[in-house]
This record gives sequence, structure tokens and C-alpha cells, in this order.
Amino acid sequence: MGRTRCRWPVPYRSPCRWDEPAVSPVSRSRLLLLGLDGATFDLIAPWVAEGRLPTLVRLLREGAAGPMRSVPNRNSAAAWSSIVTGMNPGKHGIYWFVEYRDDYSYVFINASFREGAPLWRLLGEAGRPALVLNVPMTYPAEPLDGVLIAGLDGPGAHDPRFAYPPGIVAEVEAALGAPYIVEVGMPGLVKAGRYDEALAEAHRAIDQRAAVARHLMRTRPWDLCMLVFRETDPVQHFFWKFMAPDGFRVDPAAVARYGGAIREVYEHIDAALGTLVAEAGPHDHVMVISDHGAGPDSGKARSLQRWLAALGLLRFRADGRAGWRGRALRALFAGVHALDRRLPVATKRRLAHALPGLRQRTKVLMSYAHIDWQGTRAYSDGKRPDIWINLRGRQPAGQVAPGAEYDALCEFIRRQFTAARGLPDGRPVVRAVYLRDEVYHGPHVVRSPDLIVEWERGAAPEAVLFPDGTVVRMREGGLDPMEQLVCGGHEPEGILILRGPAVAPGARVEGATVMDVAPTALYLLGEAVPEAMDGVVRAEALRAEVTAAHPPRTRRAVAAAAARSGYDRADEAAIRDRLRGLGYVD
Repeated sequence: MGRTRCRWPVPYRSPCRWDEPAVSPVSRSRLLLLGLDGATFDLIAPWVAEGRLPTLVRLLREGAAGPMRSVPNRNSAAAWSSIVTGMNPGKHGIYWFVEYRDDYSYVFINASFREGAPLWRLLGEAGRPALVLNVPMTYPAEPLDGVLIAGLDGPGAHDPRFAYPPGIVAEVEAALGAPYIVEVGMPGLVKAGRYDEALAEAHRAIDQRAAVARHLMRTRPWDLCMLVFRETDPVQHFFWKFMAPDGFRVDPAAVARYGGAIREVYEHIDAALGTLVAEAGPHDHVMVISDHGAGPDSGKARSLQRWLAALGLLRFRADGRAGWRGRALRALFAGVHALDRRLPVATKRRLAHALPGLRQRTKVLMSYAHIDWQGTRAYSDGKRPDIWINLRGRQPAGQVAPGAEYDALCEFIRRQFTAARGLPDGRPVVRAVYLRDEVYHGPHVVRSPDLIVEWERGAAPEAVLFPDGTVVRMREGGLDPMEQLVCGGHEPEGILILRGPAVAPGARVEGATVMDVAPTALYLLGEAVPEAMDGVVRAEALRAEVTAAHPPRTRRAVAAAAARSGYDRADEAAIRDRLRGLGYVD
């Protein structure tokens, strides 16, 4: 890491400055942009205070920092898309790893569904090379001046569309002496009770991510190097209950054994960050970000269907209503669905080719097979904090008329949810319910669910009391399979840390959002910011003399939308298994 003329105390008080680089701090500067998926200051702050994360300690001492708000639904696909485009989901069109259709089905999506030019494409137009590594929603890899190796939405490292230029995966595998890891298989290992192996795989992936980045930083020209460490996210999903067991049923012996698992992943990534910052050099800017925060997963989203049913807005189908043929068909598809969970990916790929329609029909039926659409006015998929209105003229069995009836129903749900109190403590359960037009804007707002729920933080109550006296239990019977596995969830605020010659040491960043990353990155690279971006340059993080001499510039940028390029039936099997293991799809 580069040397400075003084050593910073904690907290910052000194106005000392970086050594002046040979060029202006925002002219032809390079940027190392490091993502820690799901990282949160709730964990980082106490570990920094204990001196456990020395790289982050130094970056915080020598730079500017603050919380960074995620997209409204806190989903990684939408958040990383906003990070790289500077746009809200209403403009870039990505809300989840799948796109729901009006016929209650869904399709898996990838970067080709996103509109708006990503950061590296804008830099390429200016002749600035980029290295883009393991960023979610970058498959299929687009040609660029530099290297792009896709993230978890890529079906496999040797898929011909996984990386650019061709042959780059073979090159890094030769340099590593090992196969390239697309995504840590933590869900399957945890489900099998192989916790130690799951953690070992995560640590192996951290080493590999850093090694690939170092190799490319040394062998390729670059002005932007963007790398995402995904390992913080799955370890929080599956090991949170061992770190903070309150509210969970956890074996004390497991708490003793795995209570430090999340911290150890952060410590390992912190060490990896140190090697990358040192590789970049003293006059390059560094930005460390996360797409959302983290906290305990209380299972609230999985209870939304019961909430709507208790309010008379969703009706579950009774087996008798469907007749014996319907029951037999659902039993058949349920068996296929159960078998699908156990088959190896290679076998599922062969079946997908042999039975092209069966998998899609199973997805639709198993997602909503228990819902009686004729008696349903509002529904949720039981995975995300979103609600759809069963709208007449939009959904095939729509029950709610557009206009006044739609508006009244949305307002009814908002009032009921925000007034709901948990039992037995009587605390609020919902912080806010947003209409989609209140939080999104742009041509793709129509792809959003109608309502977005923001929960109060904390564990789920035993039951919920609505204003009319209706009581609904948060779960029926014991824990469902996902609740037994997924114990960590997403929270609205991630992290933003900046350090470099243009950054004001000790500055506090307030009010940042994920949309501010791209414009701030462009500014640090000396480039103009497209007017279409919703984010802003976080000037409060920068030295006043720098912004005075080099005020942010804007420009018009028109980027042609890429043609949508979905997955073939075989590759979809790998993507579905990966996302299902994280609890994102059925």
C-alpha cells in the first residue's frame, strides 16, 4: 500500500494530504473497485475497533466512508445492476434474478435483460481498459477493452459466453493451477450438514478471486479493476445463527464451533483486499462497496402469503376444488420437483433437453399451485418482500379493476401492514410499504411488483395482530426447510469506503445510494457522467480543492440496448439450483 506523509490516528483529526501524484488526482487516474457482497458496517465497525480488519482500518483512516442504501427490495441482481449503470431499476429493468410474467410464470434473466451502459462500456468508449471479475449480472460476457469474467449468473466457467476474451478462463486456470470457481457451492454443502467443507470452499474461493485479480492486474493494462467477493453473502445467509443465536434454535456446540465463521471470512477478505490495494499502487483510487447490508433472516417474506390470506386478499386452493385430475397432476409435478432437487446437474441437463416443456410447467405449478386465482386479489411469491395485485386485464385471472379499485386496495394493504403489531411484544413489524411509482421511475417500472415491503429490523414475532383484530401466525407448524437453512438476510444499508489522492481524509458520506457508485467512479477516473444516471458524484467525500479545480462534468450518452439472450434449457438447470440454494426461487 502507498506511503503517506503522516500516520492517521483514530478517529481522524489531521488535515494532512496525500503525496501529490505526477498527474491530476482525477485525470487518467486508475480505480480499484472492490465489492463485498452483503457487507455491513454493523459487523465491520466492531471488528475494526478490535483491530481485526487491518486493511479496512487503514482505508477508513485514510479515506472517506459512510453507509450506502441499496435498492428498495435489497436484491443483489437489482443492486449490482444499479451499481454498474448508476440507474434505478425502473430504468435498467432488473428487479430480481428472475422476471415474473403476467401469466404467473417467470423466466431466469441475466445481463442481456439490463438496459443502460455499464461502467466498463462507458470507459471503453473513452479508450480506457477495464478488468471486470465476478460481478453479478454480467453474463453473457460482453466484448470490451480488457477482460470480463462473469459472476454467479453464468452457468459454468467453460460456457463460451462466460468470459471475454475467448481463452481467458483457460489462461487464469493455468496460472492458478486449479479450476475456476464460479460460485461457492455452500447451499448444497450446508444442506448436507458439511459445514466445515462449506467454509473451506469459501476460503478457497477468496484466495482464488484475489489471485485471478492480481494475475490480470500484472499482465493486462487497466484503468478500472472491478472485483466482487461474493463469499460474505452466503456465509451470512447460512452461518448468522451461529454468530447471533438469539431467536434461532441452535445447538450450543455448533455455536461454539461456528460462531466465528462470518468474522473469519471478513478477516480473510480483508487480507485479500490488502494485497490488491498494494498491487494497485499509492496513486490509484480505491473504492470498497457492498450491494446491501445483512442481518438475521426472520422469515417475514415467507409469511406474506399468510398475511394476505388472513386479510381476505389471497385464497388458497382446496384440493377438492381441483378434482381428482388436478390433484393427480399436482402430485405428479410435486414428485418431479422433489426428484429435481436430488438429481445431479448433468442428469437434469439431459432431462431438460429430452422434456423441454416439463421443467417450465413444473416451475409455474409449484410456485403458485396452492393459490385459487379466482378468489385472490393480491399475492406474493413467498420469497421476496414484494406484492402483486391480481389485476384485471393484466393477469389472466385478474380480479381487481384498474384505477380506483386498484388504488384503494394498495392503500388498504399499506395501512394494514404498517399498523400491524407483533405478538407478544406489540412492536411494529413493517417499517413502510411503498407503491412502485414511489421508489422507481423510468420505462421499466411496469416490470416491478406493485408494492414493496420494508421490514422493521429484528427477529420475527410469533404472530401478527392487524388493526381489525385479525391475528395470523408467522409460520404454520415447524420451521420450513429454508428456515432451517437460511438464517441471514439482506438489510437496506451496505457500505461505501473511498480512499485516494482526490479523497478528503476523514470525510463522512451521508445519504449515498448504490446508484452513486458509477458516477463517483467516473469522476475519479476523470470522465464525464452521463445525464441519464440517477446517481450523483459524492462530492462530500472529495477534497474541496480537487472538486473546485475539476468540477463534475456531464454528457449525453446513448447506449443501444443489447438483444436479450436467455439461458438454454440445460444451462437453466445450473442457474436454478444455484439461486434455489440461496432461497431466491422455488
